[in-house]
Amino acid sequence: MKKTLMALIVAPVLVALLGVEAVKAQEGLIPPKVTFINAWPNPDAELYPRLAFSAGARAGDRLVLFNARVNPPVQNAYIYTAHVRDTGDGTVGFWQRVQESYELPNPLPPPTGHYGNLEVPADGSFQSGIGFISGWRCTAWLAEHSSLAFYLNGNRIRPSLRRLRADTEAVCGDSRNGFVMPVNWNLLGDGQHHIQVFNEENEDTRVLAQESRFTVTTLGEEFVRGASGECTITDFPSTGETATFRWQEPVQGLVLTETE
Repeated sequence: MKKTLMALIVAPVLVALLGVEAVKAQEGLIPPKVTFINAWPNPDAELYPRLAFSAGARAGDRLVLFNARVNPPVQNAYIYTAHVRDTGDGTVGFWQRVQESYELPNPLPPPTGHYGNLEVPADGSFQSGIGFISGWRCTAWLAEHSSLAFYLNGNRIRPSLRRLRADTEAVCGDSRNGFVMPVNWNLLGDGQHHIQVFNEENEDTRVLAQESRFTVTTLGEEFVRGASGECTITDFPSTGETATFRWQEPVQGLVLTETE
């Protein structure tokens, strides 16, 4: 009688706090879901569990973060189990790390999150005239949660994201991973500058994915008008060859016009 009474009291409370799906999962009525995330090169023990839970994990589900490489084959596997908790202001989900092992899927999921490359401006490079910021980063996992965050000299900038980059599909699992933004480097002024790429917008949880320090050289104006000129470089691009360059105002720089 006491057990029956207790069940009648506890069950509605659990449903109210956790939700029907979570309670069913805890009672074993819904098989736990196991999610495998290839976080190469570095599993993020804080970021990935939180994002996966917000994507719809239930109490009892498992999250397996692993670092998959060709050689050595696998390192740093992290296994978490999903829980729910009443904070007084509402029910929240969280992951607790557990010491369990799972057989990794075959083939392995593609790397996510931290994998990509800030191609322009490259670290240590020189920039001038009209150019662009560009590169790629696996972003499919961010679709419902956040966005990459870019800062140029500490100021937020917003390149166009998820541009088509077919060369990234083998790595990311899809091809919408490019980012690009036109820039008039002259506006930055002469000297060294700094660009940072973060894996998400939230300042409390974001992780620096890549950064670059580069040097801008100008002709003393934000946009040079009415200039003209041409120059020839010998033994370029290889010994015995000659390349001719001509000033082009729209790009604020010299462009290749002839080789011989």
